[in-house]
Amino acid sequence: MSGQQLTIFDAMAEQKKPKAKKPGKMSQEEKILNYMKAHGGITQPEAMENLHIMRLGARIFDMREKGIRIINDPIPGTNYARYKLME
Repeated sequence: MSGQQLTIFDAMAEQKKPKAKKPGKMSQEEKILNYMKAHGGITQPEAMENLHIMRLGARIFDMREKGIRIINDPIPGTNYARYKLME
């Protein structure tokens, strides 16, 4: 064989590289942040209906890991919360 052979580890490393964002396309985190700023917060049903984001809790976790300060207020009578930016 000519050229360099890839090992399984090379192939796995290649798969884990973050994908480049398309120009003009907002990330889910950017959509959530903009929505929270415009509406004062966001719930899971709002994220699903308005932003087509199915895993809001995971994105909130990622945003908190990046230093964005977000609080959650449980909504009585439901099993979800409203996430809000801390002022």
